[in-house]
Amino acid sequence: MNPTRVAALALAAVVLVACGRKPEPPPQLPRLERPVITLQMPAAKTPDALPGILVPRATYAERAGIPGVFVLHDGLARFRMVKAGRVRGTDIEILSGLHGTETLVLGDLQDVRDGSPIKTVETADKRR
Repeated sequence: MNPTRVAALALAAVVLVACGRKPEPPPQLPRLERPVITLQMPAAKTPDALPGILVPRATYAERAGIPGVFVLHDGLARFRMVKAGRVRGTDIEILSGLHGTETLVLGDLQDVRDGSPIKTVETADKRR
C-alpha cells in the first residue's frame, strides 16, 4: 500500500476517534492582583501636543516580540497590540492601538497573559 495513503487513512482514523470526545476546557489562569489606570480622552489638541497617547511604561509589554498593553475588559486582561513612539521619562507614547478611554493593567506584567483574570488592587489617577 502507498505510504501516503496509509498516512492519510491513519489521520482520518484519528479525526474520527477524536470527534466523539468532548473538548477539554482550557486551564484556569490564576487571578492576579494588579493596579490599573483609566485613560481619558485628551481635551482639544494643542499645536505642541504629542500625536499619540502617553501611558506609563509600566503598562507596556511585549509578547513574542509584539508590542502591546493589557486592557482590562470584564475583569480579564486582554492583550492589545500598539505602535509605540518615543519614551518620555516614565511614560511612553502610544501612536496607535488605543482610543484613549481604556483601563490599562499596570505593574509586573510578566505573568499576565491574554485572558488572565485581574483583581484590581488600586486605581491610579486618571490620565489625560
